[in-house]
Amino acid sequence: MLLGVAVGVALTLVLVVRNLNQPRVRPLYARPEGGWTTVAPSSIDETAHAGVLLLHLDGSLYTGNAQSTLDDVVGRAQADPSVHTVVLEGSVVHVVTVTMIDTFRSMQDELATDGMSLLLSGFPPDTLVVMRRSRWFAESEAAGLTQPTVDAAVAEAAAGADADA
Repeated sequence: MLLGVAVGVALTLVLVVRNLNQPRVRPLYARPEGGWTTVAPSSIDETAHAGVLLLHLDGSLYTGNAQSTLDDVVGRAQADPSVHTVVLEGSVVHVVTVTMIDTFRSMQDELATDGMSLLLSGFPPDTLVVMRRSRWFAESEAAGLTQPTVDAAVAEAAAGADADA
């Protein structure tokens, strides 16, 4: 009986670690009545936010899920040649880790090498206060990395694309 319990605990641990190490982003869609959702609508207007990849960050990043999340975001952006800006919405992020800040920095650098930009939007004010303790984040925020809402980020992305054209 003890062996069965040990196998059950070990299997549960493996499943939990596997689940926690999955990428933490999902696509973000505009709601017809306004606002944003991660639930795909029945029909999607592909031209509504042309060139902007909208993603929702499901939670904080730590060592186990940071690389897979980074790879997922960059891979999605590279898969669509029309993408010029990635907007990463983080309204549910309440725990800030050094790994998360480093991942955002790496994400920004990798996207920039492909001619794309990163905008962070919708992060809670308390989360931003902690993130600003990082010199890189504070400097990037001053340069326009963050926007208060997804709508503001989409508008900023459109303005940046118009300025580049």
